[in-house]
Amino acid sequence: MAFSSIWNRLIGLPYVLAGPILRKVTPSSVTVWLALRETAKVTLTVKDDHGAKVAEGQHDTVAVGVNLHIVAVTARPTGENLKEGIIYQYDFNFVLTHGSADLNNATQSASLGYGANSPGFALPSFALPPSDLSKVRIFHGSCRMPHGSGPDALALLDVLIEQAAANPTARPHQLLLTGDQIYADDVSAALLKLLTDAGDTLLYGDPSKASKEILPVLSSPVSTLPPYWRYDLLNSAGFTSDDMRSHLMSLSEYLAMYLFTWSDVLWPIDGDSTALPVDEVIQELEDGLKNASDSIKKQWKKHSEDEIRSDAKDVKMHYATLFRVRRLLANIPTAMICDDHEITDDWNMTLSFCRAVYNNQLARRVIQNGLVAYALCQHWGNVPEAFDKGTSTAPAGFNLLSKLDGKNAADYTNNSSEIQKIVGVRSAPDHRDTDPGSLTYNYTLEGTTYQVIVTDTRTWRTFPDGDNATGHFLPAVPSDQLKIQIMDAPALNGRALLVVLTTNVPPTQPIRSAERNPWKTRKFGGSAHPDIYDAWDLPSVAFDRLLVALNTKLPIVKSNKLPLDKNVGTNNDKDVRKGAVILLSGDVHHGFSARLKYRANRRFEDPVTQPQPASVIFAELVASSFKKQNKQTIMLHKEGYTGAPWIASEYVPPHKEEGYVGFNLPAGTVVAQNFQAVADAGAWHDMELQRAFPAVVPTIVLGSEGVTGVQPDQHFADQHNIRLLKPPDFRYRLDYLQADKEDWQPTNPPPVPPFSPGMSRQDAIKQFNQATNFYRDYNYKGTSKQQIVGLNNIGEITFEPRQGNPSFVNHTLRWKLEDSSAFAWATYNVYLDPDDDIVYPDVTADSEP
Repeated sequence: MAFSSIWNRLIGLPYVLAGPILRKVTPSSVTVWLALRETAKVTLTVKDDHGAKVAEGQHDTVAVGVNLHIVAVTARPTGENLKEGIIYQYDFNFVLTHGSADLNNATQSASLGYGANSPGFALPSFALPPSDLSKVRIFHGSCRMPHGSGPDALALLDVLIEQAAANPTARPHQLLLTGDQIYADDVSAALLKLLTDAGDTLLYGDPSKASKEILPVLSSPVSTLPPYWRYDLLNSAGFTSDDMRSHLMSLSEYLAMYLFTWSDVLWPIDGDSTALPVDEVIQELEDGLKNASDSIKKQWKKHSEDEIRSDAKDVKMHYATLFRVRRLLANIPTAMICDDHEITDDWNMTLSFCRAVYNNQLARRVIQNGLVAYALCQHWGNVPEAFDKGTSTAPAGFNLLSKLDGKNAADYTNNSSEIQKIVGVRSAPDHRDTDPGSLTYNYTLEGTTYQVIVTDTRTWRTFPDGDNATGHFLPAVPSDQLKIQIMDAPALNGRALLVVLTTNVPPTQPIRSAERNPWKTRKFGGSAHPDIYDAWDLPSVAFDRLLVALNTKLPIVKSNKLPLDKNVGTNNDKDVRKGAVILLSGDVHHGFSARLKYRANRRFEDPVTQPQPASVIFAELVASSFKKQNKQTIMLHKEGYTGAPWIASEYVPPHKEEGYVGFNLPAGTVVAQNFQAVADAGAWHDMELQRAFPAVVPTIVLGSEGVTGVQPDQHFADQHNIRLLKPPDFRYRLDYLQADKEDWQPTNPPPVPPFSPGMSRQDAIKQFNQATNFYRDYNYKGTSKQQIVGLNNIGEITFEPRQGNPSFVNHTLRWKLEDSSAFAWATYNVYLDPDDDIVYPDVTADSEP
């Protein structure tokens, strides 16, 4: 099928190009995001299960382009606030240039509800999370690339919502997208041609005639730069992605990518699939190679016709379930945060990257375009209040909309310096400005029984240890982001605490081994791999400061012993921070669960006069990727936490618990001794802190193949070869977990009806377990062999609070095989008792004072 511009069929497309996407939902507000091809006054109406109107709101669309009008409209209750236990449905009235339409007409009867299996639910619907934490269902995941291998795991959530659509308690309640909703730096060549054409048409009109954005250093629009011809420009601008031959560059391309990622409306159709201009792209590339640079010819030789055709098959697989993704996003409240690929791979990852791109005008414009698209398509729905006109000073989001509404390409260029300030493009490479007129991307979700703190670790990071070192993702200077984003969040007041950190805390052992041995990584991997600097590894200053900030959110309880005391004391009760923190992340294209037990008499950097004892469990739940599996992740799926390419496997330590102890002491203090039997015939060697506290975290390792914070390249084979000479101030134990149960689930499970009046709690739980398709089983030995899930997956979080007994958070990862009509799941039961010394005893040294 020959390529034809979307301009030729635009008039026949639905008014709604993407959405509706259900975004921020609270008892007092419901926000829904949409993208339309025509300006409109949009009225959102929410109705209860009796069809009565309970909330309403109105908002004009923002004319981002001639044919692209975006809006996030918020409905507020007309009477009482919304309540749990009710299925709410919503509809729209669009007042258009010529007439009006409801949602069904504006979408040309798109399937956006679950009426086929649940009569009466033809419209999109949702339910508030239950006040019983044990019935809350939260889903999360990250990393969704259209030409990634394998089926799209995000589409599985549509099946789960459909199963329980009529049951307000059993249906999924919240979706957290924890980064890389788009891949700006890695776009299949055939899809890029569609994005460039669609973006120019939507923003500027007829792409053959309209005036388009001209980026700095370019004399013509990026539409004149086909795939592969972008590589030299971006490489010279300081970008470091391996895949930037098809990198998005213009604002129109970034916006089009979101529309193609979330909706099937703009895609050209060829029978039951999408028509990708594969042959046209290949012919254009071959015709242009005569006059191409050597680097472009090298890229073509490395990524040639076979790859373009292979990528196209994966894009078609993405498109095949896109109708499901569009429907599920309309039916579950969805929160989002950016990671690097929303802008470019390795964005703000190292100091050298920042110094290169922020001193280059082309790079700054590309980053600006990515951030503007992120603000419009993702952040507006996270914090809609930041985009509404205030009663006094207009907030940053509203100011951004005013710079875009009804403007042309020339206006956008002229306003670039102001727009960069609003979206937070750095003016200095080393750190982001603390400008009150700029958007901040961190926020919280305030539920009845849980709080979600969504951090922004991507735009604020600094590099106090210089280049090619792990950055401080929530730095102390120039602004204390740990305090602002975590400690200053609203009080918990007895709720469960979940924290989104887009990078792992910490990552799995193969990644940590690569970070600790960068020269080996370069030798075996062939490049510097900046990704190894993109996780909260331990021990590190950033890691321990994070733990302190997080446990400061927890309640203070009275205890007659300090957390590190061996016996119950006879002194007066002491104040102890105690509880659990659930850490959610993605990024690494595999899913897993880990548990860190943290206990302190005096936390890292606590003043001597004001120590704060703490006893905390940190449950790390990682779900990644939705669609980005590859040979390496499939290897991890089979081999688990010790998986690595064979040539590097000897550098990955065995899968066992890790122990750490830490001290608040000055440099030169001898804190332990290490027994070296082979090298020195049985001598004990002093271990002293080599750098002034708190320049490095003064932590030593107790366990196999650990790395000390004192001498980063030194490994110890066994904790019994270490004896402590001073009592530690804090200690923690890290366990990577294997799943407790696993099974298969059909893609057409029987529907779960509403709980009947008077149903016993036991029967309700049985029906709820039917919806989640697993029965909680606390078998510490584990009944599953699954450690890492390396196939495309989505994670579900449920809680099991038990009165008078330890609690659990359950992490279920689901994935689908291409050749199966069912999908698999594995559940990790993470034990949350911080005082447990039986199941997870402390890792101790041979001798401790």
